[in-house]
Amino acid sequence: MDLSFFGWFVPLFRGELGVAALHMLFSIITLGLWQVIVAFLYNRQYMTRMFMTGWVLADSEGNNEMAAQRLGVVLPKRGRK
Repeated sequence: MDLSFFGWFVPLFRGELGVAALHMLFSIITLGLWQVIVAFLYNRQYMTRMFMTGWVLADSEGNNEMAAQRLGVVLPKRGRK
């Protein structure tokens, strides 16, 4: 087996046990080919799930807007303190 088989460690280390189990299962079934495909999709899906649970970007407003646009999400308006 090559190193692409171990790509399921990423969701495991991030605490997404169910996603890690699915990634491991698909990696075994496809002999690691799954990880080549999902490597381009997983981080975007993870960030979307984080936004849906209340996480916010903590950079400058311009960088936050650019990141949101590239991720295809709408950022909530933050009020001033």
